[in-house]
Amino acid sequence: MSARISTSRRLAGSLAASLLLTASPLALAQERVGSAAAVNPDTKGTPPGAATRQVVIGQDVVHNERITTGPSGQTQLLFLDQSSLTVGENADLTIDDFVFDPSTSTGKLAMSATKGVLRYVGGALSKNANAVSLVTPSGTLGIRGAVVLAWLTPTGQLDVVLLYGDELKVIPTCPSCAPQIPHSPLSSSVVPAPGSPSIAPASPAIPRPASSAYQPPSRPNLKTSPTMPLAPRSILRRVAAMFTNGAP
Repeated sequence: MSARISTSRRLAGSLAASLLLTASPLALAQERVGSAAAVNPDTKGTPPGAATRQVVIGQDVVHNERITTGPSGQTQLLFLDQSSLTVGENADLTIDDFVFDPSTSTGKLAMSATKGVLRYVGGALSKNANAVSLVTPSGTLGIRGAVVLAWLTPTGQLDVVLLYGDELKVIPTCPSCAPQIPHSPLSSSVVPAPGSPSIAPASPAIPRPASSAYQPPSRPNLKTSPTMPLAPRSILRRVAAMFTNGAP
């Protein structure tokens, strides 16, 4: 009897080892979604089922980790698909889902935030339709091939600016409210807090200069650009502070 039990245990161990060896690198590394490429003080991360830790440069960010920042906290997260997310002060964000197959550049990035200023720069995943989303209490952002700024104000209002890119769709939480689609560089959308009686319209598209050599800036000059007033002043003040105070 004991010999049979010993043999069964050896077979089970061999099977487990075999499954581990044949598992794909994608499955084995799925918990890690990226790393902290830059950090200012007062930034915390809480992995699922683990204690809260201070985020430091080079530290791994994992699936379903919650990132929070205080008044002096800022960080830049670099995901495995080479997209990045800059998290400003007083923010609360969770990486809800991340799946990335580098062989096909396909997968999914789903994030949720309840407050703060965020800047997302698309990578491989964002080149695919319906692959990148950010859920907030006021509305959901669908991002494709874009650089996007978003600010969840203390009152719950969501201000969004499309800096550059292919597509940004803003779907308000209100089920009867129409989606908003800023479609030109530096055009914007404002979604009032949940429970607000109406949805503010998106800012008008910004006409491009006649010169064919014009290229929308990836980081506009927030102090001198004549087109910036078309975007919400509230988010511009926040973003200007992120850029001029040494933010990542």
